[in-house]
Amino acid sequence: MESLLFEYEKYKKLTVFESIAISYFFDNDKERLVQLLISGNDLSTGMREFLADVVRGKAKLKRGKRRQTRDMDFNIFDDITNLLDEGHTLTSNRDRGGAALEIAKKYNIIDKNGDFGEEAVIKKYEKIKGYYEEDARISREINDEMMKEEFSGRQSDKPDD
Repeated sequence: MESLLFEYEKYKKLTVFESIAISYFFDNDKERLVQLLISGNDLSTGMREFLADVVRGKAKLKRGKRRQTRDMDFNIFDDITNLLDEGHTLTSNRDRGGAALEIAKKYNIIDKNGDFGEEAVIKKYEKIKGYYEEDARISREINDEMMKEEFSGRQSDKPDD
């Protein structure tokens, strides 16, 4: 099966697993990259370029959120999604506070003015929502590619005799 190819910044023609490994590497999580390296799978040219940049010191880790903060972002997303399912609005209105305000209070997220950080919570929610939407898009593309191949009559997974 011809796999879909992805890009991560300047690294081209990556498999989905290579793209994910690079993304996690830049988020200070090296384990996916380690697992890819020890898996024994062939590496694309883009992945080889990335590894060369790591060795040269050109590809550097981001100074950013730790896993605990990322986990909290996902928890915020889940909590807001639950409130939206219960009929809350995302933002506050004159009748009542929105889901974002409730979650800002729950996690004690304060903005620079000393108010509960409704806007900061909305940004976190939208960011995680974007991750889920991107994951769904990639899954659809992979599924579509697999279905096309299955119905095209090709059987590239069979070994050549």
